[in-house]
Amino acid sequence: MGSRRKDTLIAEKDAEIQALRILLEAHRAQAVGANSRLAMALDTIDAVQALHASELSAEIRDKERLHDTLMRYLDIVKVAEIERDDLRDAVIQLAEKIESSTDDFTAWAHSRIKIPRLLGASRHSLTIQPRPP
Repeated sequence: MGSRRKDTLIAEKDAEIQALRILLEAHRAQAVGANSRLAMALDTIDAVQALHASELSAEIRDKERLHDTLMRYLDIVKVAEIERDDLRDAVIQLAEKIESSTDDFTAWAHSRIKIPRLLGASRHSLTIQPRPP
């Protein structure tokens, strides 16, 4: 009887070992599948990161280019504003001189500037009216 029991225990243990080997192979197959999916995911992440880095550097270059363009235009606007202010001051001074003049401005001597060709009509025509007496 002892030898039969021993054979039965050995058979049970062999069956348990075989079941564990099958389970081990199943887990190994799952691990291989998970590893291959993980490797594909990592490759995808690497590709997306490389694409993002190139797009980000292109956006930074575009931003710097646009910033430079904006700075040039701001400089142009500043110069135009300075010229506008200077012209406004000159017109104010001219108007003050005309208003403070006791002479009739129509009696003033004409300038000696020669105009090679006539200019077209101005969009902004300036008319100076004499002061009422």
